Amino acid sequence: LKVQRSPDLLLQDAVLKIRRKDFAGARKSAEEALTLAPDNVRALDVLAGAYRAGGQATAGVRRLQEYAAQHPKSVSVQQYVAMILISSGKQAEARATMATAKAANPDSVGVDLDIARLDLMENRTDEARKILAAVLAKDAANRSALIMMADLEMKSANWPAAISHYRKVLEKIPRDEFALNNLAYVLASQTTRLDEALKYAQLAKELAPNEWVADDTIGWVHYRKGIYPTAVKYFEAAVSRRPVAAERYHLAMAYFKTGDRRRGTEQLEQALKMDPKLPEAAMAQQVLAETAQKPANR
Repeated sequence: LKVQRSPDLLLQDAVLKIRRKDFAGARKSAEEALTLAPDNVRALDVLAGAYRAGGQATAGVRRLQEYAAQHPKSVSVQQYVAMILISSGKQAEARATMATAKAANPDSVGVDLDIARLDLMENRTDEARKILAAVLAKDAANRSALIMMADLEMKSANWPAAISHYRKVLEKIPRDEFALNNLAYVLASQTTRLDEALKYAQLAKELAPNEWVADDTIGWVHYRKGIYPTAVKYFEAAVSRRPVAAERYHLAMAYFKTGDRRRGTEQLEQALKMDPKLPEAAMAQQVLAETAQKPANR
């Protein structure tokens, strides 16, 4: 730094100061890096990290908003700050920041997708659909738009359309693990094409062997096939990695189907405490009622 005060060196300095708990010094170095490179999103990220590490996350968000207001023509800055605002629960302010980015570059597909993503978060499906349709009209193979459109169709229970969008992603990127997994889950849940679903789910697992979601999907396919002991194995693996409500409901259902009401009830009770409003809650309770008359395994 005595020889050259470049943005990269200043950011390395800021990171070292964060590790040494010199948060004020870290913020100063990050601010200097931004002075030299105003559009440097990494510098904004380090600056935000310095505020968070120092226990001043709220002040950090305010500083980022101030910076965005000072640089209304920088699309990258507006997009980054909007992302931080969303993660801070400030959706309305994030939308205003996205509008600034849109004004700076009306043709930015990235900004359009960010706005559509926020619309989906807020269940503004009609608005999201219009934006995504416009993006796909220009670029029919846009992965992000296809994935979001599939998500939108799933929320609308338009399963054939969701399946179609995931297939379009795989036409372009055959080993897209996210599309493979989601397509497998929809096929298993909404169709009788269970062998096809298993093929996609297993490929997703091969591509991401440590991901809990692949275990849950493979478990779900086996559950739908009626191979409950195998479903239990995969659901247990998923819950061990991500013990949240949906996966616990699945595991509870598989336990009930194998006659293990004790462990099934344990999982169901824990899941109900976490999120009783999920559709899986009613499904698990129905399976419990259906299997209640059968002898329990000891």
